[in-house]
Amino acid sequence: VFGCLLFSLKASAQTEKALRKANDYLAQNKAKLGLSDLDVADLLVSSAYTDDHNGLTHVYVQQRHNGIEIKNAILGLHYKGDGDVLHVASNLEKKLATRLRKGNASLSPVQAVQAAAQSLSLQAKSAPTVLSSQKNAAQETLVSKAGISQNDIPAKLVYVVTEDGSLRLAWQVQIYSLNAQNYWVVEVDAQSGKVLATQDLVIKCTFNHEHSAGSCSKLEMGKIGMEKADNAFDFFPQSEENISSVFSKNAPGIASDESLMVGNFYRVYEAPIEAPSFGSRTF
Repeated sequence: VFGCLLFSLKASAQTEKALRKANDYLAQNKAKLGLSDLDVADLLVSSAYTDDHNGLTHVYVQQRHNGIEIKNAILGLHYKGDGDVLHVASNLEKKLATRLRKGNASLSPVQAVQAAAQSLSLQAKSAPTVLSSQKNAAQETLVSKAGISQNDIPAKLVYVVTEDGSLRLAWQVQIYSLNAQNYWVVEVDAQSGKVLATQDLVIKCTFNHEHSAGSCSKLEMGKIGMEKADNAFDFFPQSEENISSVFSKNAPGIASDESLMVGNFYRVYEAPIEAPSFGSRTF
């Protein structure tokens, strides 16, 4: 018990230190990033750790508003061993004061699960019920499987950026399909019940398309969101001519001779870029 207490205290101290570092950085650079005081008023350290092999410290900060997460709004700060900032990747939302849509959640988490199931054409075998709930800003709730999910269904409030650029309060619902072929994350407007976004976290290839070297192999991310998936994974040049041009433009010093005209090369998100939303790919 004493060991667990010490570990908990150490982790808490590391989190507080990471948050101070993030706040210090933003205090000096928020204007350059186009952020207001409100934009950075509610931040939560989602992860902080130091690599043993190179001494780099990585801090990831989640943007919130009144204790509720803003979907995909993450700040990544990467420090060298001497404390100097090596790399910053910001996906924080700007101008919250004018973009946030006011109003509380009128939809219950159970109603949100029902709306998500209907949008996915899932037929519940029993009425979903609340198994547990937390009295926090996000109202994190666990809803019964209802015959549509392998696991009990987590639901919580988040803010989602909509097509018009506004931030709307939504229930985020996660459903793991009975056949294990899909793990759906659905955001349902917490006031109107309209489905705002749907994502399948299971990436799969159906193998019913060409897989020849140098051709584009596109991955499918479920039945919904295909257009985004096609764009995200369309990373293979279509011809030797394209390969030559890509190497000459994006990789100075690399010869574009015939020895390079093969399929065993990749576009990658080079470290310390940690996700597609934080930077561009390179060869």
